[in-house]
Amino acid sequence: MTDQKDIQKEFHKNTDIRRFLNRINNPFLSAKEKKISSLILERMPPSGERLLEIGCGEGNNLFFIRNESDNIKYFGLDFSFEKIRFLKQHFKEERAICADALSLPFKEGTFDLILFRDLLHHVPFAREKDRKS
Repeated sequence: MTDQKDIQKEFHKNTDIRRFLNRINNPFLSAKEKKISSLILERMPPSGERLLEIGCGEGNNLFFIRNESDNIKYFGLDFSFEKIRFLKQHFKEERAICADALSLPFKEGTFDLILFRDLLHHVPFAREKDRKS
């Protein structure tokens, strides 16, 4: 029997270029994403500059955050190697790492702001498994 985690990894392992382009080019979605990016950046501490996005995917949020502020040092983390590779190819100056959100490879206090936007709906069954242990 295949567990949900394996199904999810298989489904999300590939890049979703159509979704990426739709969020960037669709006027309705683009306006919404610009507003959300502004709200995210308002949460950055006044002297802050290091933002980690956990579950960054192809970089949809990065695209809009970069357009709102060029002072941000963006770090992306995703469990999909293909998505990280896509992000690195299209956003060469950004730092991206393939890792598990439940086991972060960073020291505490490394970032000024951490973004969980397109991730939390993927985590519940991982938590269930931890509760059963």
